[in-house]
Amino acid sequence: MELQPGHLVAGRFRVVRFLGEGAVSAVYEAVDDVRGHRVAVKLLHRELSQNTEVVQRFEREAEAASRIGSDHIVLVHGAGASPEGRFIVLEYLDGGTLADLLRKRRPLPSEEAVSLVLQLLAGLSKAHALGIVHRDLKPANLFLVPGREGSEFLKILDFGASKLANADQDLTRTGAMVGTPMYMSPEQIRSSDKVDPRTDIYAAGVILYESVTGKVPFDVRNAVELAFRVVSQDPPPPETHLPSLDPELSAIIRRAMSRDPNARFQTAAEMYEALGDWLKKRGLPLPSHTRAAPAAAPVAASVAAPTAAAVALPSAAPARSRTILLYVVGALLLVAAIVLALHAAGV
Repeated sequence: MELQPGHLVAGRFRVVRFLGEGAVSAVYEAVDDVRGHRVAVKLLHRELSQNTEVVQRFEREAEAASRIGSDHIVLVHGAGASPEGRFIVLEYLDGGTLADLLRKRRPLPSEEAVSLVLQLLAGLSKAHALGIVHRDLKPANLFLVPGREGSEFLKILDFGASKLANADQDLTRTGAMVGTPMYMSPEQIRSSDKVDPRTDIYAAGVILYESVTGKVPFDVRNAVELAFRVVSQDPPPPETHLPSLDPELSAIIRRAMSRDPNARFQTAAEMYEALGDWLKKRGLPLPSHTRAAPAAAPVAASVAAPTAAAVALPSAAPARSRTILLYVVGALLLVAAIVLALHAAGV
C-alpha cells in the first residue's frame, strides 16, 4: 500500500511524496525529522518480506554500496526494519537517469557520452578493487545530477544484483540469470554466477555504444533471440549507425564489447585510460571525479537494523502493476532454455 505524505517511517523519516516503484521496492522522498535533511527511503514490498532470497538481495545491495565509498556511488545513510517493512535510507538526488536523457535526445555528442562513461568507470574501479561486480549496469541505473559548471555528475545505482567477493554465500543459484539481457555479456547470459569485473566492462561498452549511436547493439524484442545474438554474434560496428563516428572511439567500444572476455579491456582503469586519452587528444579535460559533498551521517541505530547498513538507490520507475513480473519471469525462462541449447551446441 502506498504511503501517504506525512507518514513517519520508523518514527523518523517523514514521507513527502511517492517517487516510484519496481518489482521489489518502492521509493519515497522523505525528510529526516532528526537531522532535518531530505532523503530517499526505499521500502521493500511487504509481500516479499518472507521471501528469503529477495530479503538477502535487499541486504546484499546495502552491503555492496556501503563498502565502496566513491563519489560516483549514491550516498547511503543506513538501513533498518520498521512496521512499514525493511527499508534503506539514502541521499535524495535531483536529476534523472541516463535512460531519461536518452529518451529526450539521442544520440549524445561523442564527447559528452565519453565523459559520462569515464565517470562510470571511475566508480567501477573502486567497486572492482573491493571484489564487487555490479552485474546490472544500464542507463536506468545511472543517475545524473548537476555538477560543477553545469556539467553532469554520474552516480551508479542499484547494487541489488551485485556479486561480492568473499561473501558468506552466493545468492545466485547455478544457472540463474541476473541482470538485464540487453546489457549483459555473453558469459553472464551463460552463467551469472561465474562472471568477473570484465562483465561490467562489456556493459559499459554497450552503454557507450547506445549513447553515441542512439541505437542498442541488438534491436531485438524477443528475449530468446536477443540472448542467442549476444552469445553467438558480434554486434554491428557502431559506425553502421553513425558513419561519422571517430574510428578510434569505435575501436574502443568494439574492444569493450568483445565476446571474448580476454580480448576486452581487463580493468575499468584500462578502459578509462583509453577513453581519457581519446578525450585529451581533442583538447577536452577529464571530468572531475571529486565533488564537495557533506560526509554521510549514519542513521542512529534507534531502529532494528539488518546486518547490512547501507544501500544504493534503484531507478524510480513509474508505478505499474507488479503483474508484469510474471511476463519477465516467463521471458527469463525462455532465455534459460536458449542458453541451455547454446551450451549443448557448443556455442
